[in-house]
Amino acid sequence: MSRKNHSQIILFIFTCLLFAPIFSDAQTISSGPVVGGVSENSARFFIRTHTDSVSFILQLDTDSSFSQPIELNGSTSLAHFGSTIMDVSGLSGSTTYYYRVLINGIPDIKDGHFKTFPPRGTKANVKLAWGSCNYFDNHSLFQQIKDFKPDLFIHTGDWAYPPTIWGDYHVLSDSLSTEAFAWRYNIDMMNQYILPFSAIDYIYDDSYTHSGAGLDVVPRYSYQIVNGAVIHELREDTLPAGITQGAIRAYYNNFPGYDLPDTSGGIFHKFSIGNTDIFMVDNRLFRTSEFRAFPYDSIAQKYTFEPSDMHTILGEKQREWLLSELQNSTADWKIVGSGVAFNRKLRNVLEASLNYQDTIVDVLGFYQGTGMTLALSMAYMWAGYPADQDPLIELYQSGQVKNLFMVTGDTHSSALDNGYNSGIPEMNTSGLASEDEGYFNFLFTMLAGILNEPWLRNGEDIWNGGGSGLRNTGFADSFGTTEIFEDDSIKFCIYDEIGQNLGCLTYTKDYVPTNISNSHFSADPTNFLLAYPNPTKDLLIVSLQENIEASILIFDMSGKEIWRKENVVGSIEVDLTQLPSGTYLINCYNKLINESKQFVKN
Repeated sequence: MSRKNHSQIILFIFTCLLFAPIFSDAQTISSGPVVGGVSENSARFFIRTHTDSVSFILQLDTDSSFSQPIELNGSTSLAHFGSTIMDVSGLSGSTTYYYRVLINGIPDIKDGHFKTFPPRGTKANVKLAWGSCNYFDNHSLFQQIKDFKPDLFIHTGDWAYPPTIWGDYHVLSDSLSTEAFAWRYNIDMMNQYILPFSAIDYIYDDSYTHSGAGLDVVPRYSYQIVNGAVIHELREDTLPAGITQGAIRAYYNNFPGYDLPDTSGGIFHKFSIGNTDIFMVDNRLFRTSEFRAFPYDSIAQKYTFEPSDMHTILGEKQREWLLSELQNSTADWKIVGSGVAFNRKLRNVLEASLNYQDTIVDVLGFYQGTGMTLALSMAYMWAGYPADQDPLIELYQSGQVKNLFMVTGDTHSSALDNGYNSGIPEMNTSGLASEDEGYFNFLFTMLAGILNEPWLRNGEDIWNGGGSGLRNTGFADSFGTTEIFEDDSIKFCIYDEIGQNLGCLTYTKDYVPTNISNSHFSADPTNFLLAYPNPTKDLLIVSLQENIEASILIFDMSGKEIWRKENVVGSIEVDLTQLPSGTYLINCYNKLINESKQFVKN
C-alpha cells in the first residue's frame, strides 16, 4: 500500500470519527414518541427525527426486555417536516405495552410504556389525570402525576404558549405548526414525567394564536378615566383568513389523537375507556366573541348582558353533535372535557360585576381593572353562552342523561362542585404550572365586599367541594384525578404540588344534585384539614373545615413531634419562625378523624 493511499485511509477514518456525532444525531428522535388515540386494541404514535425521511422500526412488547416484540416499519417524511404519525392495531386490551424505536438497528434512548384501555362497555377500574396551563417547571407536581400512574393523562388546553416563540399566526404555516407541537412535546415537565409513562389526549384552549381568540377575532378590552368618568373600549381585531382551519390542520397533522367527527366544526372528539364515554369539546375555534353579548344602552349609558340564540361557544355543528352523542351514550359514566370553566353560577358573578362596571377594582394588587373587566372575564366561559350551556344542563337535570360530569380548565385554579351550583357536577382543574394558581377562586372572597355581594364571601356558593383559594390562600400548583370504580362510583380529587388534598367528591350511580347532603354524593372524609399558605415562611394557618374539635400536631419527617395544641375549633395561626426550612407533617385527630398533610417551610 502506498503512503498516499495510507494517508487517504487515515483521513477518511478521521473524518468519519469527527462527523459521527453529527450523523448519529441526524438519525435520532428529536421529539416523541408521543402515544395517543389509545383504545382497547390500538394506539397512535407521533415521532419526529432530526432529519427528514429516516426509516425506523417501532417495537412494542408486554415485556420490558423486548423478548418477543411486535415490529412495525415506519419512516419520517419530508412532507411532514421530519415527522410521522403511526397507527398500531391488533393490541390486547387492559395491557401494558413497552415501546422503543430502532434506527439502523440501534434503540433510541427515548422509550416508554402505556396501557391499552379495557374493552368498551366493560365495567373496569380506571384512573385518569387532568390538567391545563403549564407554563413553567414544577418537578414536584409532575412527579406526583407520574406517581399516580394514570391510565390516561388529559390536557385541557394551554400546553405552554407556542405563539410566544413561533408567532401569533404560526398555524398558517404547516412547518411552523410541526415545530410548535414538537416544542410542546419536548417541554421538560411533559417529556420527563408524563409522555414516557402514559397515553395522552389533548385539546386547544387559546394557545394556537392570540390569547382570548375565537372564531374570527381577538377581543380587546381597555378603559381610561376621563374627567373622573370610566370610558370603556370593546374592540375586536380581525384574525387572518384561514387561521381556524390552520389550527385544525395543525392538530390533525401533529397530535396522535382520536378521529375527529367533523373538522369543519373543530377538533371535538369522543372516545371510550371501559364503561366510560369521554367527550372532548372544542370551545375555542368556533366561539363567537364574548363582546357581542354586551350591547350598549345609550340612554342608561351602560352595557347590558343580552346574548342572542346565535351567541355560541361551541358552534352549531358541535352543539348538535354533543347533545346527540350524550343522549345516545349507553356508558355508565359520561365525562365532558372542556378548555374553560362550565359553572353556571359564574353568570351570577358576571351580572353582579356588570352592576359595578364603572368601578375600579384592585384586589390586593394581583387583580386590577373595572367591574366591566370582571364581567367580560366571566362571559368568556360557558356562563356567557346560555344557548350552549342551558340545553346541556337541562339534558342532565331532566334525567335524560344521567351520570354526567364536567372536567374543565383555563382558570389557573382548581375547584370542585357537586352540581348544586355548577348545574352539572364539575371539576375545574388548571394551573399545572402557572404561578398564579388559586387567584381566580380567591378573587370571589375579595369581591364580596367590593361588589356588595355577601354570598361570594367564602366561594362556596360557586364551588362547594373545595379547591385552591377557597377559604384559604393555598396558591400552589395543582392537578386533578378521576378514579372510576366499575359501575359502583366515580371519584374526583384535586391535589397540589406537595400532595395536599384540596378536595374530593365521590358519586354513586344516578346521582342528582339536589343539595350538598344528597345520599348519592359524599365529600371525601380526608378533607377536614387545610393548612396554608403552602409553602410558607413564618406563619401557617390551620383550618378545620367542619364544626369539630380536634388536636393539632406537627411532626418533622423523622416522626418527631415538634408542636401540639389541644381542643382546636375553627382556625388557628401557628408561628413557624423557629423551625428550620424543610418539609413537615401536620396532623389533626379526635375520636372520629385522623388526618395528616404535608407542608413546606421555606
